[in-house]
Amino acid sequence: MAKRPQSPFDHFWQGPNNRNQAEEPEEEKTEEEQPPADWGTVWEEVNKTWKTIYPMIKPMVNKFKK
Repeated sequence: MAKRPQSPFDHFWQGPNNRNQAEEPEEEKTEEEQPPADWGTVWEEVNKTWKTIYPMIKPMVNKFKK
């Protein structure tokens, strides 16, 4: 059975301790090749996402506050 590539989301939830030993050298290479995070762009994306999901969450928050 072929291994499916692990997404960053899977890696976040499973943590670094659940990696297979065979995958470790490959991930080290990809981490070195990635440029450092641009926090300005990350913050803009977070704001866009929050503005999108807030109307769905607001009724639940208001109900909880009561």
